[in-house]
Amino acid sequence: MNSTSRIFSRLFIIVIFIKIFDVFKNLVIAAVLGVSSSADIYTALISIPDSLIVLIGLDTIKGVVNSEYASLQKEDEKNLIWNSFNNLFNLLFYAGIIIVSVIIIFNSAVIKILLPGFEGDKFIRAEEISYIIFPILFFKIFTGYFHSVYNALKKFYLPVIAPVITGIALLISVMIPFYKDEAVYNLSYANLAGNFLLAGIMTYGLMKLGAEFRLQSVFSIKLDEVTKKVLRGSLSILFLVVCNQIYILSRNYFASYFGEGAVSSLHYSGTLTSVIFSLIFAVFFTVLISELSTLFSAGEKEKARDLFLNTLSALLFLLIPVTVVFLTFGREVLSLVYLRGNFDQSGIEMTLKPFFWDALSLLTFVLYIIPTALFLAKKEYGLMTKIGSITYLTGILLNYFLSSWFGFYAVSMATFITTGVYGVLLLLYSVKIIGRYNEHIKKIIMMFVCGAGAYFIISYIKDMFILTTTYGLSELLITVLLSSIITLLIYITLASLLKVNYTNQIVRSFLRR
Repeated sequence: MNSTSRIFSRLFIIVIFIKIFDVFKNLVIAAVLGVSSSADIYTALISIPDSLIVLIGLDTIKGVVNSEYASLQKEDEKNLIWNSFNNLFNLLFYAGIIIVSVIIIFNSAVIKILLPGFEGDKFIRAEEISYIIFPILFFKIFTGYFHSVYNALKKFYLPVIAPVITGIALLISVMIPFYKDEAVYNLSYANLAGNFLLAGIMTYGLMKLGAEFRLQSVFSIKLDEVTKKVLRGSLSILFLVVCNQIYILSRNYFASYFGEGAVSSLHYSGTLTSVIFSLIFAVFFTVLISELSTLFSAGEKEKARDLFLNTLSALLFLLIPVTVVFLTFGREVLSLVYLRGNFDQSGIEMTLKPFFWDALSLLTFVLYIIPTALFLAKKEYGLMTKIGSITYLTGILLNYFLSSWFGFYAVSMATFITTGVYGVLLLLYSVKIIGRYNEHIKKIIMMFVCGAGAYFIISYIKDMFILTTTYGLSELLITVLLSSIITLLIYITLASLLKVNYTNQIVRSFLRR
């Protein structure tokens, strides 16, 4: 656990700086695009390559590769990894060429299916820009796969740092004259160039580790046993990831019917929480799969159990006060982050609607993503698929009914409910893997009690002492900082009284060398 804690803490510090850069980049883009049709087009299209990778099933190998390759840590097993790596590289290469060619040829049909609310000039512009954005899918297929290989080999830092190159390209693109006087074109070309460079950097890094890229005829590829295991594992969770991606795509699908700004305000609302999601994914999830897989393969079930439970508890402890701040000071947080350039007060009010539910989803995200790492590491692919696929299919229905009743922002409400149900089910079934953990459940419940107490106390303080909201940058910054500090102090005090304070353990993990 100590070595894993050191990895967590170092990665956390690295990723924090990277995410600060990402937030700055996203703020610049938001200020340039605002809540507009151009913003709708860009934010909707840029998510399609990732969505299609998952929907087609190519993304399924990432978690399986991490789990399978991490089990092969002896020196004489490294050749098994690299032989499998080259076989999978060839399969992905040919699959990528075919898929990208198809979606570029049928780009208008893809947009009509995924974004049916885009009509007229909005659809024409989206179709034109898709020729720039859709080829990104080819590079993302490889960078996602390479990322999982790095993690399996315990090389966690390069795949976390390298994506900064895309952010730099985006910032440069908004500093030069806009093609056709539209920032959306510059941003699209920058994304394409950034992903090309990222794929090149990660390829070079793997070559330094011993990888060979031998392109073979599709008919001469001979699958080894490790590759067969990866493909069988990937196929077993294929239905799950397809259901998950259809569920995610249904968000923009239903939101696209609600007019200008609906899709982009959902994107902006989710940007703040997605920074935290990606932080957890980069620092904890990928490392956790690798470490748990190695422990299970070595027969060290107790160590795996402790690592899983301690990670889950520590993450919830950290995120509960963040959620409380977002719930009580959401308008101030959004104004501080976005209120500039073309992003006006009406955009803040529109973005605030889904933000409440996105904030709550921080907690349900942890409840399902950490158990997902456990299930992948233990290779319980079938059980995870049964639980997840049913949950996500139900979530699609929730997106439809809730958006019909409440409006576009209800898809964020559906996300909170869906991920919450999925997380609870995974936790219940994880007992089959690591045994009962009643004491940890009691501590987690007490943490939520502390969070609820902190929420009511800070809400009362806000109502009593913050009578008006000012929108000057310095006033907003002071308000958010002070509210965050007060919320944290209240939460830690309550946690200490109920004996669920993880502060010392978390601080010690950062101080370890």
